[in-house]
Amino acid sequence: MAHIDELRLTFQDIRPLFIGISETWLDDSISDSEIEVSGYSEYRHDRKNRRGGGVALYVLEKVKHTVRRDLEDDFEAIWIEMQLNKVKYLIGCVYRAPDESLEVFDY
Repeated sequence: MAHIDELRLTFQDIRPLFIGISETWLDDSISDSEIEVSGYSEYRHDRKNRRGGGVALYVLEKVKHTVRRDLEDDFEAIWIEMQLNKVKYLIGCVYRAPDESLEVFDY
């Protein structure tokens, strides 16, 4: 939340297809409306039962995409699928805490 205004200002004129953010530090006390960025759909996966971590993925609203909740597991990750110029892309934002096993990448 400390950087949400900076994020909004940065992407006011520059409009990438998606923006991935790790270590969001978001939790249930922060609503989606508090982190919205105009022109983007936002998705988040907050860390449960621990402070810190978490990921968020912003996707430009005019880009057709599908959130792939079937790819989520117990770790902090968000996946979306989009098609551009007849090519499908799988975009992910993943966070692994320094004290967690590298085995999360085996998934």
